[in-house]
Amino acid sequence: MNHDVYVFEDISFEQLLPLVWTRPVYDLRCGILSIREKLQVLFPESTMVLHVRSYLAPVMRERYPEVLVNTFPGIFRPGLFINGRLLPGDTVMSMIRRLMREGEFILQCRNEVVAAYLYAHRVREVPVEEGAPLQASDFPDDVLILSMDVPTMFQYPWDLVCRNPEQLMEDVNLVGATLHPISEKVLPEGVFVLNASHVYLGPDVRIYPGVVLDAEDGPIVVEDGVTIMPGAYVQGPVAIRYGSLVKPHTKIYEGSLIGPVTKVGGEVEATTIQGYSNKQHEGFLGHAYIGEWVNLGAGTHNSDLKNNYSNVKVPLNGQLVDTGLTFWGLIAGDHTKTAIGTLLNTGTVLGVSCNIFGAGFPPRYVPSFSWGGAQGLVTYELARALEVASRVMARRNRVLTEREAELLRYVYAATEKERLGEAL
Repeated sequence: MNHDVYVFEDISFEQLLPLVWTRPVYDLRCGILSIREKLQVLFPESTMVLHVRSYLAPVMRERYPEVLVNTFPGIFRPGLFINGRLLPGDTVMSMIRRLMREGEFILQCRNEVVAAYLYAHRVREVPVEEGAPLQASDFPDDVLILSMDVPTMFQYPWDLVCRNPEQLMEDVNLVGATLHPISEKVLPEGVFVLNASHVYLGPDVRIYPGVVLDAEDGPIVVEDGVTIMPGAYVQGPVAIRYGSLVKPHTKIYEGSLIGPVTKVGGEVEATTIQGYSNKQHEGFLGHAYIGEWVNLGAGTHNSDLKNNYSNVKVPLNGQLVDTGLTFWGLIAGDHTKTAIGTLLNTGTVLGVSCNIFGAGFPPRYVPSFSWGGAQGLVTYELARALEVASRVMARRNRVLTEREAELLRYVYAATEKERLGEAL
């Protein structure tokens, strides 16, 4: 079917802050791939147009120069619009493809547009180029509207972590060509593999003696360039993405997504690490979503269970949100750091570029660009934060570009009221 694919953001991106201050919602990861990566695999022949908030557009064009951002293709073709908060699993994508064969439609869930298919002359009616979050009123009102529950529309960060196991199983099929069954690999004597038919390795993986890969409860994916050091235990379903390092005696439990280019140690359970982050010392990290360029110091622990076993409530976007979960621990935005021995309470949210240290529990909501801990918070000076970000990225052979620096400047300004105590 000859069409373009438009991946768009809607107003509910606010429920995914602080993780999406620095990226669109569809660059969050679940399973193995981000939502954008899943769609690129599913629609390899289509021109992809990324719709994003205006302030993110410059850095997105820099990150993905081969993709159109907030602009229409030179020639209009029929367009499939997909909400960036949709996890495109087999069931929902089969339904969408069937609907496309029948003609134009708008698929809604709870009055939110999940997907839409428009003929070429109607595509330009959607304000893609304006860069404002799209909503139902931005789509033509004379197109067939279908309303149904779509379980794979995620609302909050914990939705992504909870769906890691099922999405990992689907993503194995999407990226299978880059992976090899463990039976095709020659592993050192002393590597223990349980349910080997569900363990998949990239072409250049180093696994030391004493490692246990336990895929009895779900698949394990270890991508190219990963090193797993002696004594580590990995319990599937788990994905360890390219270029990552698993330190000796690390315990990675089911439902985790590590990397890419991430160092992990200690104990990790049901956690997504977006990438380029460090948690390589002892300490517990559980039921969490961690951004990029984060460093958790030695002995950093987060709680993920309340003493009274009640649902965890998380401060997000100025409100306390009931997760509906007994287990939930931590959300940490990009470039945030914790010092040695940091303790984080159940349902804590750390913004972008925070520096947390000192005895006791810091507040459960720490605004972006905050410096301190339980004894109080002050503003983390922007110039200093940018200097540290540049230095950290250089350690991974990456450069903090001017557009990325400008993005951090925007986040600093946009979160000023929070640091002044005018929001949670």
